[in-house]
Amino acid sequence: MYDIVLGRTGGDLKKYGKKGTVLIGKQYVEMGQTSSLSNPIYMDVARAHAMLIAGKRGGGKCLDGKTKVLLSNENTETIKEIYEQYSKSGNLVSKKDDYYKLNEELYVKSFDIEQRKFIDKKVTHVFKRKIKEQLIKLKYKNMLGNNISLICTLDHKILTYKNYLDIEKEEFLWNSYKIDKYGFNHLVSYDTNAQTYSVFPLLKEIELIDFEGYVYDLTVEGTHNFVANNIVVHNSYTMGSIAEGLADMDKEVAKNLSFVLMDTMGVYWSMKYPNQKDDSLLKKWGLEGKGLPVVIYTPGGFYDKYKQEGIPVDYPFYIKPSELSVEDWMNAFKLETDDSVGVAVQRVINKLLDSGKNFDIDDVISYAESDDRLDDKTKLAVINRFENCASWGIFSKKATPIRDILEGGKVIVMDLSPYVAMPGGWEVKALTLGILAKKIFVERMLVRKNEEMFDIINKTQVVKQKEVSDDLPMPWLIVDEAHEFLPRDDVAPSSQALITILREGRQPGVSLILATQQPGKIHTDAITQSDIVLSHRITASFDLEALDKIFLSYDNKGSRNLFNSMPRVKGCAIIMDDKNERLHTMQVKPRITWHGGEDPNAIREIEDEYDL
Repeated sequence: MYDIVLGRTGGDLKKYGKKGTVLIGKQYVEMGQTSSLSNPIYMDVARAHAMLIAGKRGGGKCLDGKTKVLLSNENTETIKEIYEQYSKSGNLVSKKDDYYKLNEELYVKSFDIEQRKFIDKKVTHVFKRKIKEQLIKLKYKNMLGNNISLICTLDHKILTYKNYLDIEKEEFLWNSYKIDKYGFNHLVSYDTNAQTYSVFPLLKEIELIDFEGYVYDLTVEGTHNFVANNIVVHNSYTMGSIAEGLADMDKEVAKNLSFVLMDTMGVYWSMKYPNQKDDSLLKKWGLEGKGLPVVIYTPGGFYDKYKQEGIPVDYPFYIKPSELSVEDWMNAFKLETDDSVGVAVQRVINKLLDSGKNFDIDDVISYAESDDRLDDKTKLAVINRFENCASWGIFSKKATPIRDILEGGKVIVMDLSPYVAMPGGWEVKALTLGILAKKIFVERMLVRKNEEMFDIINKTQVVKQKEVSDDLPMPWLIVDEAHEFLPRDDVAPSSQALITILREGRQPGVSLILATQQPGKIHTDAITQSDIVLSHRITASFDLEALDKIFLSYDNKGSRNLFNSMPRVKGCAIIMDDKNERLHTMQVKPRITWHGGEDPNAIREIEDEYDL
């Protein structure tokens, strides 16, 4: 057994060993026909890196809309009816999947594998996705002998009985068509009369069908499964373990680093609390659950409200309207440079910027109102847009100093969840990220010049300097839902700042981690400029082709074959280390902190059942 350190050169490895690294998982080693976890995998955080984390949040594992879900009261509703009813009052989490967090309570029958019994569990999310692909149709008989079928995606996991011939072992196995299409012989079923589980003797038939339309799924708290058409099916689950490693690393190194995590869904506040749900899994890894001292910033306009509601936020966050360029406002409002409203916005902002004065949103509105060159209709359109900005709760003449955010040894969570259900919310998130990323890059560029001057003086002059006069920790910027902030075929308010860091961030010591479910929809620079790429199993051809731009450089099998050959366990991934020109099959370590929302994310000296 030996340690693998990603992103660290041989020279640095000899000099520093594992100092300035974080544990992210273990390597799978093939032994004959089996694969076993062996070598620990660490990631270098002592130097600047660009990292891409890819993998689905569970959106691909879906069911046909007519599938009947067993509720806690023993009644059934189709999964489409559940989505249509509860999404109306839910909070939109992802517009790509029409993914909603429930505000109302909904409980379904769920199977507790350890206790070997069905219990009532809460549904936290509902979502639907439009697809055009093959589905499987499983045909079987229920406990009353009636013919039933279940239609789902090829990767949707279904609970099967592993040792049907050895009933004493009672071993269960999550199986899908992609894992083992012959493993569906013994499906775990809900026995309505006995309210316990039974095992179907045999499937009648498995049929592949071509499908185009909407499919649906639920996220169930804790057990992550529910009863669909009388059999037990799995749901979605996700990440955060790399960010934990950064928050819990050696203090001597951590004081030289700062970590800023952009939380688009408001789930990372739960890192303050220990993971007590996966004690047995953590013990297998030699870990124990514990909370970490993350610092939560939220837009200033929502700070008092969150405090009153008991949400653990620490500080308000503001930016100055005068810090935004004309292009920032145009992108945020989705305006073209040649339409009348776009021209008016450019005129108003340019005049205020040229004045050199600090200004707020009220000043912008006042200037627009007094501009005689604008007709009433255009003026009203401009004013309406900026009045809407006031509801964002993020603008003030006094901005949060970037040095307050870039605090050595701390993980700072920028909670952008207030914009989840707000019209145009993604543009507000992108605008905030763009300003923050630009300020981080500029500030580190200035500090890096001082650091280099310090090195030059101490290596060329007799009189040495004792320390750098103006120091600032090397920042790591961690961005979830990265395809929304750095799209391939569009421009977001955050695009230019993130591209600049990808291309030039290593020199001033700015690291970037981008996490996305859809690598095919993210800007190509996110793939080609990343020196570390970690990807969980992906099935869409568009996404596989995107990953092949780098994977084929190190293995001619291609990404599809790499994913097909890796162990069929959640949390398993392929990771590429461009610094050492290697690919590894690995298992991401389980979370030590409480994983709020049960959904994905991300990661500088210097679950055995979970996804990214």
